[in-house]
Amino acid sequence: MKALLFEAHKEKILIWNVSQSIREGKTIIETIPYTWKTENNNACYNGLFLKSRNELLAKVAAFPINKNDATLPFYQKRSIDTNQCLRTYSIYKQSIKNGESSIIPEAFFNSSDAFKPDGTKIAQAMVHLPQLNIVDVETGKITGYRLENGEDFSVFKGKKEIKNHFVRLAADDKFIYALYWGKLPWGAREIPYINTIYIFDWKGKLVSKITTDHDVDKMCVDTVRNRIYIIGPKTDDVFYYDLDELNKRLESR
Repeated sequence: MKALLFEAHKEKILIWNVSQSIREGKTIIETIPYTWKTENNNACYNGLFLKSRNELLAKVAAFPINKNDATLPFYQKRSIDTNQCLRTYSIYKQSIKNGESSIIPEAFFNSSDAFKPDGTKIAQAMVHLPQLNIVDVETGKITGYRLENGEDFSVFKGKKEIKNHFVRLAADDKFIYALYWGKLPWGAREIPYINTIYIFDWKGKLVSKITTDHDVDKMCVDTVRNRIYIIGPKTDDVFYYDLDELNKRLESR
């Protein structure tokens, strides 16, 4: 078991060998210099996934151009040893220029992202649109799926109020689990009660919606024990749901 860490300010990648650390009783970390500021014009990597020993998938975040416009986020397949871009995956064709919106242009295309554990696909659930994008890493095909009667990109034009839709994302090799809000953003001192999880397959089909017994702030899929762990904003407890039973119900439909 290994964990990939990114020290952006030091331009370093850290690969923490968890298994070896446990065996030897000390922290074993491999440090790799990984420059990004010059190549991406100061747009930082916002999410990394170790695809293989020498390949990773990286999301390049949006970066402001001026008060009305920003660069578009995109993905790269990169080498680790040579720090080279092997392939680029562009989700969107053009930016939306608008300085009157309630959110800044670099936040228009914000998303929660999850990588399929086998490294073949990326799921991107948009925060400000009810839309899921799936990137096929092998073919480069990119497909978008929007919830029925959902808002489109015109919401970013003018002075419309902009909702928060998908706020968290997790995935295993069978399904994508997207925590959904679908309302206007909460205030700085408010704690929203969010407990609806949309479940998609990797073809983008919405296969189920579940309501959890607890409000959710963060969630993570354990592919070994086949559980989805959730943490709530008002408790120190960690809860989990057994995915074996859930998957049986989903696969029987």
